Amino acid sequence: MQVSNIVGRTELLSAVFFLLSFLVYSRSVCHGRSTSQQHSWLGLCLSVCLTVFSMLCKEQGVTVLGVVWVYDLVVHCQLDLVDGLQFLSLLLKHLLDYCKFTGLRKRKR
Repeated sequence: MQVSNIVGRTELLSAVFFLLSFLVYSRSVCHGRSTSQQHSWLGLCLSVCLTVFSMLCKEQGVTVLGVVWVYDLVVHCQLDLVDGLQFLSLLLKHLLDYCKFTGLRKRKR
């Protein structure tokens, strides 16, 4: 058995758990509105477990949390993408200004 096969397996497992976690989350949020809250909580807990499995396979599995967050903002909160990008750029500008003001950037020696 070659080492590259083992690395490939971890990436595939991580990707499978990543996609399953996202699908379970999206289904539980959509079905949570029409069915009981217990079904919705079960789906959310299963999504968290799948995220943990994805992270155990490969550290990049934690990015499913960011994908779920953006999905929730765009689909369920109906955030306009243009407004969201403008807010993000403004936030980044203020963060960079704060870093310059406090001297958190690399200082010249």
